[in-house]
Amino acid sequence: MSTKPKIQAVILMPLKKKTLSMLREEFPKVEFHHYPDKTSHEITRPMVEDAEIIITKTIIPLIEDMPNLKWLHLFKTVVDVRWLGEEFCEKANFVITNSSGVTAPAYAEIALMQMFSLGYHLAQVCTAKQNNCYELDEGNYQTARLYDSTIGIIGYGSVGREIARITHSFGVELLAVKRDLLHPEDQGFYIPDHGDPGGDYFVRMYPPQAIPSMVKECDFVLVTVPSTPETEKIISQDVLAQMKSTAFLINMSVPEVIDLPALTEAITEKQIGGAALVQFPEHEFPSENLLWALEEVMIFPSFASLIGNEEDKAVLLLIENLKQYFNGGPLTNRIDIERGY
Repeated sequence: MSTKPKIQAVILMPLKKKTLSMLREEFPKVEFHHYPDKTSHEITRPMVEDAEIIITKTIIPLIEDMPNLKWLHLFKTVVDVRWLGEEFCEKANFVITNSSGVTAPAYAEIALMQMFSLGYHLAQVCTAKQNNCYELDEGNYQTARLYDSTIGIIGYGSVGREIARITHSFGVELLAVKRDLLHPEDQGFYIPDHGDPGGDYFVRMYPPQAIPSMVKECDFVLVTVPSTPETEKIISQDVLAQMKSTAFLINMSVPEVIDLPALTEAITEKQIGGAALVQFPEHEFPSENLLWALEEVMIFPSFASLIGNEEDKAVLLLIENLKQYFNGGPLTNRIDIERGY
């Protein structure tokens, strides 16, 4: 009696030894081939041509070299399909999933830090410290408290839902923008006891076209949308013009979702109170950008990718999806190429 050949899976990224051992023990019918240090130019067709499953982060083999591929899993929490390339997306006849939700708690903590930093004028406080002098004039430090404020979250995905969970205890009124209003529940991966899987924390939900109406009511506007052609400059000059003069904008997404010249003007003209932005390695602000010089603007690095237990959480999702795959069930965090993420 012949032995059924093992399913071939290729891992094109570094993984801890204990993680690899756990995968091999948990799925004995799979033969995992691990190439932790190869560059994209070093990945040859013989390495991947028999693979039914490929697990990777940044290295994507040529699509013609993967004729047997059925599932591509990305250890990336945010994937803009344009990164994969137009030809790749047109020819992809396999399922693609990502690791969205893994770093949601980390990004939510960063968002909370940003709201407190803006509301309590941390940048001005640091400048005063450097000058060895605090101007304790009441007008210089008008605080914007998170307690009892109104928060608007544009993009109610894993990060937005975790922000909602954390801020709920502050008694905030939470407004949310979501593309699909008919399904407020979370359909992606979330860490147990985190997020808002049932869609229970928001007071009102708006479609994207109603963003200008929503921001009128907000003390803090948080942007957590994916990067797609539809979300480019979703925070437009018109949206900024509708915000309160005391309101703060916090962008957890890439800079392209904001009209940056309009944001610069809105802050210099005191149309809004300030902004906090996250700089990603692939989307850096030019050093000559005026936003660097504005005291009302805080620019943070992307701390979340540095969180030490990111791999452990991502593996939980991978194991869940591997079990679903072999049981013939639906995979979590499936990317919709037509939708763009």
